[in-house]
Amino acid sequence: MKRIFHFLAVLIGILGISLIFCSGGFPIAVSNEAPSMPAGVAGKSQVFDLDYSVHFTNPFKKSIFIKIKVPRIQDHGLHQQVLDCYVLPDPLDIEKTDKGNFYIFAWKDIPPGETVKCRIISRILTRRLLWNIDPDKVIRATGDQEKEYLAENSRYPTGDPIVKEKLNNIVGREKNPYYQALKIYDYVRDMNFRMEDKPSDVLSALKSNTCQCADATDVFITLCRAAGIPARFYGGIYLKESENQTGETHAWAEIYLNPYGWVPVDPTMGRFDYSTRLSRFAEMDSPYIMLWIDDMNPLTLEYNTPEFSLSPQNFQVDFIYKFNGERAGIGVRDLVPGLSFDFPRMDPPNLLTGNKEAVELFKKSQGKNNNEMKSLLLQAVKKDPSFALPYRKLIQIYCDENNSKEIRKILEDQKAKLGETGGTGGIAYGLGVLDTLEGNYATALENLNLAEDQGVPSFIIHHNKALFYSKSKQIYLALTYFQKALAENPYGMETYRQTIDLMEYLEDDESIVGLCQEGLKHLNDSFFHYRMAQAYINMKNFSEAEKSVNTAIKMNPEQAFPHGILAWIYHEKGEEQKAAGEYAKAQKMGLTQDEKEFLDRKMKKVIKK
Repeated sequence: MKRIFHFLAVLIGILGISLIFCSGGFPIAVSNEAPSMPAGVAGKSQVFDLDYSVHFTNPFKKSIFIKIKVPRIQDHGLHQQVLDCYVLPDPLDIEKTDKGNFYIFAWKDIPPGETVKCRIISRILTRRLLWNIDPDKVIRATGDQEKEYLAENSRYPTGDPIVKEKLNNIVGREKNPYYQALKIYDYVRDMNFRMEDKPSDVLSALKSNTCQCADATDVFITLCRAAGIPARFYGGIYLKESENQTGETHAWAEIYLNPYGWVPVDPTMGRFDYSTRLSRFAEMDSPYIMLWIDDMNPLTLEYNTPEFSLSPQNFQVDFIYKFNGERAGIGVRDLVPGLSFDFPRMDPPNLLTGNKEAVELFKKSQGKNNNEMKSLLLQAVKKDPSFALPYRKLIQIYCDENNSKEIRKILEDQKAKLGETGGTGGIAYGLGVLDTLEGNYATALENLNLAEDQGVPSFIIHHNKALFYSKSKQIYLALTYFQKALAENPYGMETYRQTIDLMEYLEDDESIVGLCQEGLKHLNDSFFHYRMAQAYINMKNFSEAEKSVNTAIKMNPEQAFPHGILAWIYHEKGEEQKAAGEYAKAQKMGLTQDEKEFLDRKMKKVIKK
């Protein structure tokens, strides 16, 4: 009798990766059989050594026959290239499909209690890929291959009333497939994740608003298909960053955006922070090892013991890898050729562009509690609806209070009363900012363009357009508009911060150092020094890192975070006692929660002590 274990039941316990890389065995020719990926920008390469193994121990009291099918690591476009690959023992066969390739292994008469093992020993070069997608060029897919991935089935119940209602709530009036997919992505990544939970079906996940990685992928695929966007399952290994360099099996999705082709999306990993929120939509990060496509059975097990059954406990779990290489960054100028962050000296522009009464009310609001501030700012915008700054502050206050509906009503009531005549640019600006925050892609740019036409200073508009493009994952345009904003206002501290965050997401440390040095020509702020220190740490230039952070500490001795950065430097240099001392000092001075979490990721050993 033949028994088959499907992916969700077995895969967690059957894949193993160890640290050893060796030669010999059965050489497997490198192929390029996987589908090519759409054109994009490739980052630096990284190299991983994998010993991908499957261990099985016979738990029965008699000898058995066993045959297993294991996914084969293969080339995948620009993202993934197999440099060397050896298999032990020789596989019985190689099964090739359009969903992926698989090794077939078989053992006869395994004695009771004996362990057998197959090993796929590989050296893999990966590159981080970033898709440059113009949403206005995306059109609905019409090919037969794409229609296959619009189909409804028990796993993807696209026609269920629960799915339809949820989709309508998510996408609203948005018609563009790119923005629809982005809104679905934002919804799924904000679900409650319970990695320890067993996988559940799509409808249960939607009802409970809870899922794990396979559920999140299935929910995303179902909602995309229901919206008319072809979507499919992708499985492989994620080599997560950790102290012992462990990896894990992982599931993500691909969506078809015509004419760009299949584009990866991972709502599970996209839930963590600013960087991963961006990098898991329309991007393939370097630690992803791609193995198989679609919800087929990627790993099967056959054996000849009809009176017994096997379980994942019969298989060894070991996910460890060896990494050789640098951060897989993408250069800013590779993404936007010719982009320059060299700004001329000029006087600071006037930010207080309102009439005299509105400006006085705005100044008076500073330092007040939220209720008093709201009252004064509302008076200011009534005095001069062209004055942009009070609107931004009002939106910040109302959104912090989870009351965005009220500020939207205030803005729309004011717009209805005054119309879109001259002198109402602040209202359009406020609506553009709010639309960006809420993901209303269809109207955000319209309102920001109207605000610029109505006289809101262009550097303010450029900054907010950059935020829009950053949120909508059009990174090349975000960088372009941040540069425009700084060229017109090289004193915009918040613009520097946001631009450096984007460069950090791209892992372009050299550009971070260059922009910080440029910022210091216009603003004498300790932020630039400790931000340069972080970039120098990533570049392993610890002497410059220490010099920069000590300058920051000298400029602002009461600030806690630079002491945390200094602790990180000592940790990287192996001076753990000094690192622990500086970290304790930073804690005593008052690190924010975000700063604590950042340092926790960078130096767990020191913090545990």
